[in-house]
Amino acid sequence: MRLLEHESKRILEKYRIALPVGRLVGQGEPLTIDGPVMLKAQIPIGGRGKAGGILEATQAEEARQKVAHLLQINIRGYIPKSVYMEEKKAVKQEFFMAITYDTVAKAPMAIFSAEGGVDIEELAQRRPDLVRKEHFTVRSRLPLHRAREIVADAGVSGKLLLGLSAVLAAIAEIFLDYDATVVEINPLGLMDDGRLVALDCHLEVDDDAVSRHADIAAMEKDAGRVEGERRMTDFDGIKQDFIEREENRNLDDHGQAPAHGIDFVPAVELHHLFVQLLLIVFEFLPQFGNLRLDLLHLFHGFVADVRRVPEENFDDQGKENDGHPIISGVFVEKYHDLEHGLGHHVEPA
Repeated sequence: MRLLEHESKRILEKYRIALPVGRLVGQGEPLTIDGPVMLKAQIPIGGRGKAGGILEATQAEEARQKVAHLLQINIRGYIPKSVYMEEKKAVKQEFFMAITYDTVAKAPMAIFSAEGGVDIEELAQRRPDLVRKEHFTVRSRLPLHRAREIVADAGVSGKLLLGLSAVLAAIAEIFLDYDATVVEINPLGLMDDGRLVALDCHLEVDDDAVSRHADIAAMEKDAGRVEGERRMTDFDGIKQDFIEREENRNLDDHGQAPAHGIDFVPAVELHHLFVQLLLIVFEFLPQFGNLRLDLLHLFHGFVADVRRVPEENFDDQGKENDGHPIISGVFVEKYHDLEHGLGHHVEPA
């Protein structure tokens, strides 16, 4: 679920990220403004500025007319139901920062650039040296010292380094707390007084996780918002990426072709379950830390044996005759049971 800008900024505010003063306005609503304002059509898609979805006004009547205009036009396939009006800020410098999920590395990734207000993909292709990327773990999150390292690697120092890294660490918290797929601030503006203000925000929450967050679920039910296209996380694609990379790594390391037609999905699922169980052991029984490592070695050896299942276990179409006996057979052949297997890897106390 992609949140609208004003919805995203409501969440940023909870994490003490500074914002311009703004509010939602509707058709024909009387407006009073004290200076230049930005009028932003609330639609769940990027590129609205280039499509005429963001306008500037300096007087109340001008603002009223432009709000009416924005509520009537089609902007990249959407007709806005609301306009967000906020004060125009004099910006000294703009920055880009985001947290997203890297489906290849299977980990959250922080992205930072000292050049904001531009398309980050285009900037990364044109000047990759200006875009800093760093993975982190869900368990460790993104501590402030690591956020400082990321920002410092982009050439930022001094008081500005401290401010930018605090905002980067904060959006990493939002990403994890809200089960987000993307949290992006672009641009994050540096004001003349040294404050950092989020001028625009893009936040998407995994559709499968919306029900776990009452505030997000309430937004989804709001009849006054424009709903974007629902997108699910491609877990099948992630699993297939893992399988293909494992096959390629085998070929590179051993020069062996993978077994004909074999599907590694059961082994992958078992591996994930096994690792989670080991993490629990490591967390609550630290004295078994060496056992955890030995169990990992044991199970990786089991997965390697599954890869070497002979072709006679498959029919002419390359499909398994009976997949579970094949896997269990390999395991039983190598170790009669878990206790037997541990006896080969763990020295008696």
